[in-house]
Amino acid sequence: MFNTTCMQSSILLHQKEFPEDASYNLPYLWKLSGHLDVPKLSKVLEKVFNIHDVYHMFIKDGKNNLDWSKHFIPQVKTIDQNREIFEKSVVKDTYRLANQPLDVFKWPLEEAIIYQSKYIKDEFFLFLNISHEICDVYSAYQLFTEINDGYNRHLYFQNSSQFESSKAINKTINKSREERAIGYFKERINSFNLSTFSQEGLANGVESKKVLYEKHSDCKLPLHLIQKIANKNEKDIFEVLLSFYLILLANLTGKQTIITGIPIANRRSEDKKTHGCFINNLPLIIRLEKNEPFSKVCDDASQQLHRILKYQRFDVNTHLPELFGKSLKNVGFMNNSVTFYKHEINFDLAGLDSSIVPIEHRYAMFPLSVEFEVLDKDVIIHVQSEDTIDARLITMSFQNIIKAYQANRLTSTSEYSILSHEQKENLFYLENSNYSAKKESSSALDRFEHSVAKFPNQIAINDENSTLTYLQLDENSDSMSNTLSTYNEKFVVVSLEPNVHLLEVILAIFKAGKIYVPLDKKMPESRKNLILKQISNSLIITDYNDHLFYSYNHILLQKLIEDSSQRREMISKQKEKIAYIIFTSGSTGTPKGVLVSHVALSSLLTSQRTSLPVPQKSNWVLFHSYSFDYSMFEIFGSLANCGTLHIVPQETKLYPDQFRRFIKENNINILTQTPSSFLSLQQYDMTQPDQLQSLKLILIGGEDVKFSDLKPWTKKYGFSDSKIYNLYGVTEAAVVSTAHLVTEKDVMNSRVNIIGHSLSQTVISVKNNFGQDVIPGFKGELIITGNQVASGYLNNPEATRTAFKSSVNSYTFKSGDLVKVLPNGEIQYLARIDKQVQISGHRVEIGEVENAFDQLRSDIHSCVIAHDFGENDRRLIGYYTAKSSIEEGIIIKYLKTKLPTYMIPAFYVFLDGFPLTVNGKVNKRKLPLPDKIMNSSSHNIKSGIIKKSSTLEQLRAIWYEVLNNDHISNDDNFFEAGGTSVLITQVYIKILEKFDLNQDEMSMIDLFDYATPAEQAKYIAKLKKG
Repeated sequence: MFNTTCMQSSILLHQKEFPEDASYNLPYLWKLSGHLDVPKLSKVLEKVFNIHDVYHMFIKDGKNNLDWSKHFIPQVKTIDQNREIFEKSVVKDTYRLANQPLDVFKWPLEEAIIYQSKYIKDEFFLFLNISHEICDVYSAYQLFTEINDGYNRHLYFQNSSQFESSKAINKTINKSREERAIGYFKERINSFNLSTFSQEGLANGVESKKVLYEKHSDCKLPLHLIQKIANKNEKDIFEVLLSFYLILLANLTGKQTIITGIPIANRRSEDKKTHGCFINNLPLIIRLEKNEPFSKVCDDASQQLHRILKYQRFDVNTHLPELFGKSLKNVGFMNNSVTFYKHEINFDLAGLDSSIVPIEHRYAMFPLSVEFEVLDKDVIIHVQSEDTIDARLITMSFQNIIKAYQANRLTSTSEYSILSHEQKENLFYLENSNYSAKKESSSALDRFEHSVAKFPNQIAINDENSTLTYLQLDENSDSMSNTLSTYNEKFVVVSLEPNVHLLEVILAIFKAGKIYVPLDKKMPESRKNLILKQISNSLIITDYNDHLFYSYNHILLQKLIEDSSQRREMISKQKEKIAYIIFTSGSTGTPKGVLVSHVALSSLLTSQRTSLPVPQKSNWVLFHSYSFDYSMFEIFGSLANCGTLHIVPQETKLYPDQFRRFIKENNINILTQTPSSFLSLQQYDMTQPDQLQSLKLILIGGEDVKFSDLKPWTKKYGFSDSKIYNLYGVTEAAVVSTAHLVTEKDVMNSRVNIIGHSLSQTVISVKNNFGQDVIPGFKGELIITGNQVASGYLNNPEATRTAFKSSVNSYTFKSGDLVKVLPNGEIQYLARIDKQVQISGHRVEIGEVENAFDQLRSDIHSCVIAHDFGENDRRLIGYYTAKSSIEEGIIIKYLKTKLPTYMIPAFYVFLDGFPLTVNGKVNKRKLPLPDKIMNSSSHNIKSGIIKKSSTLEQLRAIWYEVLNNDHISNDDNFFEAGGTSVLITQVYIKILEKFDLNQDEMSMIDLFDYATPAEQAKYIAKLKKG
């Protein structure tokens, strides 16, 4: 029995935490064509595996155990199939084995299978699968060489020393070098402020351990070309390739500070032929200054590479708390790796042609890994990536970087795109497949008047008390328009009860050539005041008395109606370019007025008609507050398509049963909802046996949506008669910019927040911090261009300059939304870029936490907030609705498979329903605090179950210090209390020091088995008694 290496310890802790994860299997499959002596190869495999101590090894009590009595025998599988399906059967079987984790606590930790067919005499397959716990890639090279030589040369095999691995393993870094290593990595981290670093271009797959499906792509580069570049820069081949990779990664992620994992052999010369897991993955940390020449990048990469090679035995994971400070919770900062192979991983067996057959891995160590392999006269680039990253584009981008270097155009953070013109064009059409360059000449008023001419006697609008036909609405708004034209004010503020008169007034404002400014009657007075102060030269139309209006020119609705009834003559009007102003929340607390033009509104209607299946003469609802931009979509979507708009009474909106009755009684065909409101309707609808058969189109938007939440609805209504679209939009781009038709696949696979492709009148792109186009699989900011984009903010030139960019034909708006491009060009919404909060020094995207929480169960809908409990004590609270409450331990266990621990909420609150704002969104201000916070004595009650002892108190003090959390009880599980596999190392070291124990008496694995302070206290007491 002997100690584990730092890599072995890391793998061991990982398997304890994620027992289903097979990412630390090392599977290889070769196709062998020709005459194979199967018994001979089987005997060679048996001998090679049994002469090395490492293949007799398994883990027990956290340490390597040897059992020489175990004798490994390879398998020979004969498959009763012909040539056509033989290979498919082998690939299927090896895929299963490769994605089934080898249990490190049981022998053997290796598999060897020779596949043969009854009917084929010249085709065989060899499958080797070894746990990374006992073998690294360097050892695999040695293993394959010995197998190759044994088969070809009939070598005599001599048993190795029984402790060859243990001798190599026990050669640890000396104290002096360890201190220098700590100093070096600490200096790199502090220099670039990496305590809050996030390589945002990539998902953090290592820490979150999401199920990833690798994508493979290979390309070739001439070896002589790379050698020539290496000679010119006085570097070796790997240093040059590494430098190109660093530039690629910087331009893909939009980050100047780059971290990549470098696997290092970690062997002394005398250990070169020793089999085992000695390899160490160390972070290469480098900052690429803007437009730095390639030679400088090469120099820096080479220098840092040689620095980390000096510390190849340094265990980074153990020292992470020391490197990153006490606030460290979990740092998954190495989310990609780059490896260099000087030789091909293949066999050269006598009389046989050997070729590698790729095996798809269901789990991956990294979202992105790149391997460079020298093969004859070429350098092969192997790219493996998660399924949302287009590995093919990665290899093509790498080739483009080489071409840029050859053309003397390559710098570190180049202003030109790493994509070729053709690739950029393909990306444009991938994301904007609906785009039409045609500019619509008809205004919203023109479309309304077309509906009047076509169906004058059709009902245009109704409320609880009255209805108006298209002709009546047109005539009434004409009369009001003439009255409004006598006023000099440019802006018309409307604060009314939502009824038929609201539409008369809006149309009259447009006809009078003025600008419509909605001010919801139910809006808080403080907000009304902030808005009114920004609008000079305004007229207020209202149906109630409010002291706020006394200092402005205002007119009561009834007076306007009376004046208009006496005025029929047409008055000449000067048209305004701006149609309306909607005020949105501002980061400073002052609402920002968005200037939306008539062109933008008209373009929205064109997009609606060409990109969505909106039928003519449909029944619509006006559900949303008219100060919310969604109302413009509802109002003019109906009027432009000869529809009937039904105004939903305020009381009816609040109660799903009443709203469902409203839909049924009015034969509503098109329903516009936020997800929160729709899910309330769905919940009630599931209690009713009948169907809402009139509904043909459901348009949801304005909030995140988890498609599996729609499963009850789609199970009842299907996907054909009633279609559901997920819409995305911002006020600054006229309500809606993208749309995604929800499919059965979305619902069954629990997809989240896919917002689709752009509508016909908008162009979308996703840019990183360098302004580079983001390729599928990477994150960036959504940029919207086109006719629908607003012209800026009212009286706010600074905010306009920041968010908008004007061109000759249109405007561009930076949405501030973080999104990911999917392989099919659709966009997945992730979070607001400014919806990031700092938790223990880490930037946390709330949307990512909510997305993970929502995937726990199909009926869950979550809302996560960051709450300040006191100075320097900010924690996450997870609120959720579901059919029934869920045990906190189950939630935490699941989220640990999806998120870094610092992103897991500290508290969970089950609600019957979320409190909603007037716009149908979750009202976060009204979310209740958890009972645990309201009644903190619960911890004291719990902690009193076990009698206090000095050992227990000392253990809790250690937990308090490491977790920075004084709410620890005797029965709290370490990982559920915010602990991680990184922090458990700190606890372990402190326990050994405090209780004068050594590693033989207590292993780190014991802390997984005894995971509460009470259990640890009992275990330590037992150890002390002997």
